[in-house]
Amino acid sequence: NMCWPQPYQLAMLIEDAFEPYTIVIQFGEQALKRVENDPNMLANRLYPYVHGSLETTHLLIDPSGGEGKPFKTDEMTAYLSVLHAQNYDVRLSVAGGFTPKTVYERFRRLLGIDSYLSIDIEAGVRDDVTGADTLSLEKSERYLREALRAVRDHAQAEKVTS
Repeated sequence: NMCWPQPYQLAMLIEDAFEPYTIVIQFGEQALKRVENDPNMLANRLYPYVHGSLETTHLLIDPSGGEGKPFKTDEMTAYLSVLHAQNYDVRLSVAGGFTPKTVYERFRRLLGIDSYLSIDIEAGVRDDVTGADTLSLEKSERYLREALRAVRDHAQAEKVTS
């Protein structure tokens, strides 16, 4: 959990790792602040992470840092649009505030920018009834059903328009 580690430092850390490996760079609230929450500055700052010796394969934009705070959809749309336009050879992922009730609309809207987008959830499928902060299988199942419905509906809409 480092904010903007140097790409060469990360490359040295994984130099002796067994292949294949996947490198996911997560951009939380502090990393986004360091690029002034500007999608173009983020895209420029990412260049050495996705080109060169590091070979980053996935980028996760998570302004909530696993706390389940919803991201602003317009801001996330701007980040994804700019990063998608860069044609970086990476998979994009987003996190922040997804719940079984919100995932359909939020994910469906973002799929319009990147059909290969993935989403990450933690807080939105947990229960804190007993203070144990445990994973709720019921919430997880509802979440997955709604996320899959968003993917299916997006794919159907894409089929109709093409």
